[in-house]
Amino acid sequence: MQRRQPTTEARTDDPLGPSAVRTRCEQLCVRNYDENRSYRVRLSVSRPSVGSPDGTTVRNGDASASDDHYEYEATYELAPGAVTTEMAVVAPGRYDVSVVGTAGPVGGDAGDTGRKQITAAATCNVGQAPPQTIVVEVGNGVVSVTEGIVG
Repeated sequence: MQRRQPTTEARTDDPLGPSAVRTRCEQLCVRNYDENRSYRVRLSVSRPSVGSPDGTTVRNGDASASDDHYEYEATYELAPGAVTTEMAVVAPGRYDVSVVGTAGPVGGDAGDTGRKQITAAATCNVGQAPPQTIVVEVGNGVVSVTEGIVG
């Protein structure tokens, strides 16, 4: 019987070798920059709508889709200074992103019931790299939707 001696050489067929390592990136980042106000936002992600030859509007890739069909939809409660991220929310592609929500009273004062409605929308490329991340930022009573995280 022959014994195999252990070696320190790297195996080229090792599935966990350096060439097999993959990095993952968030597809969605939701940030509250406001230090004195909380926010509640409803995020909806859908395929972009395109015009058809007869002048009607249909969803890209699905002519029978209704207006209330979303690829991803979620509500986020953001305390002052909170950050939330999500990994694989949709397949890579181009999406319409809309955000509807409310900004809480400044300072969270229970006596101040003045909640402000906020909305924003954008079309974003979504993928597995930082420039292909949906970024939703709230602060100072407003919301913005942009594409990409930059360092």
